[in-house]
Amino acid sequence: MQRVETIFLNQIKDGHFCEISVLTDRLYVEGMENCFAGEKNITLAPDGKYYTCPAFYYHRKRVQEPEFVMTRLERSPVCKVCDAYQCERCVYLNKERTLEYNVPSELQCLKSHRERKRTMHLQEELEKNFPSVNFMRIAEVNYDDPCQKVMWMWG
Repeated sequence: MQRVETIFLNQIKDGHFCEISVLTDRLYVEGMENCFAGEKNITLAPDGKYYTCPAFYYHRKRVQEPEFVMTRLERSPVCKVCDAYQCERCVYLNKERTLEYNVPSELQCLKSHRERKRTMHLQEELEKNFPSVNFMRIAEVNYDDPCQKVMWMWG
């Protein structure tokens, strides 16, 4: 990962602003950036039916209309309080791993927060080497899984 960060920093030094998948995604966004499957996007499949996303079609799992509301970010207590905005927040994986559309698996959250920490490290390097370049500020958090934060809130 450090090699990728070095390449990115060299690109910035040469005046080229680029993006490197999840490593830099969080630097450019102010809010959740995911596919919003079932909320803002739905899939019209070859069988003529609507699905939350292509994954539901390929695995032959339809979401009933009343369940669509559960895919919304506002209905996800964990994702609402999280700022790992580069997270894919995949409702298909949520349903497969936790049996809920709006509850991510611990694995998904841990992965996203590791990515977030690498981006924080990259941001520190950017601020040190290029103080005039401004990116979205990533705050320090005291958890690796936003479920921990939700548990503290519900205490």
